[in-house]
Amino acid sequence: MITNNCNLKCSYCYETGKHLASANVRAIKKVLFEELSSNEYQRYVISFHGGEPFLAFLEMREICEWVWGNFTKKNIVINTTTNGTVMKPEIKEWLAVNKHRFQIILSIDGKAEAHNANRDNSFDRIDKEFILSIYDRPNAKMTVTRDNLPNLYENVRYLYDLGFYPDPVIAAGVEWQLEHDLSIFEQQMQKLATFYLENKGFILGSIFNIPIHKYSPLFRTRGDGFCGTGQTTIAYDVYGNKYPCQTFIADLNRPYDKQEIDNIFCKLQNIGEYYTSSPCKNCRFSISCSPCFGMNYIRRGNLYALDTDKCAFVRSTIVATAKLYARALPNYQEYAWLKNKTERQIMHLALGVKQILNNE
Repeated sequence: MITNNCNLKCSYCYETGKHLASANVRAIKKVLFEELSSNEYQRYVISFHGGEPFLAFLEMREICEWVWGNFTKKNIVINTTTNGTVMKPEIKEWLAVNKHRFQIILSIDGKAEAHNANRDNSFDRIDKEFILSIYDRPNAKMTVTRDNLPNLYENVRYLYDLGFYPDPVIAAGVEWQLEHDLSIFEQQMQKLATFYLENKGFILGSIFNIPIHKYSPLFRTRGDGFCGTGQTTIAYDVYGNKYPCQTFIADLNRPYDKQEIDNIFCKLQNIGEYYTSSPCKNCRFSISCSPCFGMNYIRRGNLYALDTDKCAFVRSTIVATAKLYARALPNYQEYAWLKNKTERQIMHLALGVKQILNNE
């Protein structure tokens, strides 16, 4: 968490109590040195979060260049998620020089009307042209709310045509009206599926990035969909305090309680117990779904307090993905996202599709 400061007031932002604090560079270097000196992993991803990260550009630049200078033999990827509205000349110059080792994820919800409805009328302030000029199809994180849900497909197409790789994410903490909203979501997913079926050379959108093969009864290591929070993912706030992931830092008014956070880490290390004793135990979709433990903790005060609205959207997404694969698999060699699969992988995908859709 490079800064708690932000220049926008997005309606769906899950962070509360924002203030001007930016990272203690010395503290962040210390924790990064400890993490990166380990040989436990072959690859590391450092993600700078905010607030708006580029409001702390000097701190972010210093940390990046320190990492690049001290860990030359490590496989390290660095990225940040930005609203794209504070791209000063010195920031642009630095990004252009380091585009091969520093990636940007742009927060943008689609066309101007869809974006401005929730993101502080900021569409015209986003330096889209610059970002597209230095990156090849950069990621665009779209937050899906009740306002823009009916135009999800249209907004994905708009961003794709601009040159971005759209990544729609269902907003957390929104009061959904499932009887109405879920059917709209399913219609939009059908339109998106048809788009990828008709454009066979495109890489499949991340919203359909579901491990369908794990549903195959012959696939041996099915496991669960645990996201890795507190294990392969950890986060540090601007002071260097350790959390299981960035979502646990969302309430900036909450003082750091090391004993409480250590207890959460302990629970997450034994997460298998959750999947054998919680409502997820009897859910056939838990193979590819992870509850947001951070949002459960921040919003509902309990690591295991499920957001049942999210469950409904996850189920719908998995079924929509299975239907997409069912339509593509008979001619799988024609699709960019399937043609390099082995026959065994195709078999598991086909069996996974059958397992999911036989229950629909």
